[in-house]
Amino acid sequence: MTMIDTWTEWLESPERCLNPISNPVALASVFADEHSKQPETVFSGLATAGFRYCSVRFFNLDSDPNAKPRHVEDLTNDEVDRIFKIQKDYGLSTTSVGGRIGKVKFSGNATNVLMRQGGEVKEATFDEYLQYCERCFEIANRLNSKLYRIFPFYAPDNQKRSDWLQASVDALSQIVELARRYDLITGVETEANLIAPDGHTLKQVTEKINNPALGIVFDAGNMRTLGYDIHAILDQFAAVLPHLIWFHIKDYNGPVPETVGGHIEEDLLKHFVPCDIGHSGHGEIFHLLRRTLGPLNEKMNSLNLPGFFLELEPHVRGGGQFGGFSGPDGIGVALRALVNLCNFSGISLSVRTFDDILRDRG
Repeated sequence: MTMIDTWTEWLESPERCLNPISNPVALASVFADEHSKQPETVFSGLATAGFRYCSVRFFNLDSDPNAKPRHVEDLTNDEVDRIFKIQKDYGLSTTSVGGRIGKVKFSGNATNVLMRQGGEVKEATFDEYLQYCERCFEIANRLNSKLYRIFPFYAPDNQKRSDWLQASVDALSQIVELARRYDLITGVETEANLIAPDGHTLKQVTEKINNPALGIVFDAGNMRTLGYDIHAILDQFAAVLPHLIWFHIKDYNGPVPETVGGHIEEDLLKHFVPCDIGHSGHGEIFHLLRRTLGPLNEKMNSLNLPGFFLELEPHVRGGGQFGGFSGPDGIGVALRALVNLCNFSGISLSVRTFDDILRDRG
């Protein structure tokens, strides 16, 4: 049985009771720092573009516009509160924290990790790493975020990823349970070079952990960087559908590894494109997504979320291991591409309308 068959069975199962609806709705979101890094600039720009929701990651809170941005995980409570206030002033809500949790290597054993703090890398016990995770989840609560993006760790240098799969499961199990205590839903993302980089492996990880506070964030553009073609990416999407929490939107048109699913040099990740071009098959994926948006929105609502997010992480001016950038115009290009794709696929993309203005002016 193929994964598509499995998806079809799930789609038509009595417990899902799927009746495709006309123009099902998805919520538009975006990584804020893809626009710019200064809070006033980014939030005003995203409001102008029509977003109601955004995910937070890097900010420059310095008076010097050229200062190095810092990740929200590294900020003080006062700095986090400052960002949250500015965001609210422009009518934006937090979709997720674009966290770095799990984007570290295991050291030579499965009990220690190589943590990055203040620009330095040091070996830490997993208990120490959990303390760091707890601080991250406190920050998410201050930002009124229900969702937290995480990763399934890197294997130590020159070791096979598959040999470290159980270590990834064991570590993530503790992190996800900690997140649950903070009333958060974690989403583990498909991305190159990690222990579980693809949809099929993340499905295994998610089902082994079996915690309602864990789901999968699908990124078709990231799957293309691994060399998968449209049919394989569609199959991967089908595999993760029962565990899907939200969807990162970008595409890719650049070098891929000789071995599908193999290691890719992060420096080559400069060839991302809007979702209506490229080789990831967003058109085909969105036609499947349209039929499942009804139950996906019901699932999100049951988790106290406003709906299912299609979140732009465009990287149209470049991307890499810890982020990417699009600029204000790049965000506009990427958003129009997403709107066009949604219109083509019969999905209504929820953005700001005049009704939002009426509610604000009273």
